Order: sequence, then structure tokens, then C-alpha cells
Amino acid sequence: MSDCAHLQPPWQGTYASVPVVLSRMRLLLVPVQIDGRDVTGLFDSGSDRERVERSAVLRIGITDAMPARDRETGGFSAGGPSHPMRMHRFSALRIGNETFANPML
Repeated sequence: MSDCAHLQPPWQGTYASVPVVLSRMRLLLVPVQIDGRDVTGLFDSGSDRERVERSAVLRIGITDAMPARDRETGGFSAGGPSHPMRMHRFSALRIGNETFANPML
């Protein structure tokens, strides 16, 4: 992988850098926080919406009963077929220095 330390985006104005890791399978992994808990985000440009894996949801403190009350929807990603999922409202999502209040994931 090349050294991107001195690259700048192709626009004028402010921007923020976020540390990322390129996995052995060439997946772009991003450190994020959901409701104050550290999790690893996967940047998937083929996904139609944001998702949180069940293992991460449990680490964040969401019980199995809580998502059962959330709205069910479907979705797809670049690597797989459509499948049912629940849209849960979290308190906060933090990526780098940016915090997003009340995200539906």
C-alpha cells in the first residue's frame, strides 16, 4: 500500500482525516464508536445502507428483545443477496472527530 500521509482531497476547504486499515482481503476498515463503544466499521461502497453486525450490537449493549421492536426492512450489499434486518435508533455514531446524533442503523 502506498503512503497516503501527504495526500489531500481534490477540493478547497476543510476536511478531516480518519485512520483506516486495509485488511488482508483488501477490505477498508474504519474505527468507529456507537453509543460510546468502540467497533470496527467496514466501508462498503456497494451497500444500500449502514449495518451493524449482531456481535457488535451485543457488545454495544443492545439485547435481543430491543431490535424486535424496531422496524423491519430489507437490504443488500455488494457481496450478497437481500436479507431482512431491523432499523435501530442508536444515541450516537462517531467517526473520527465527527459525531452523528440518533442514527438509524
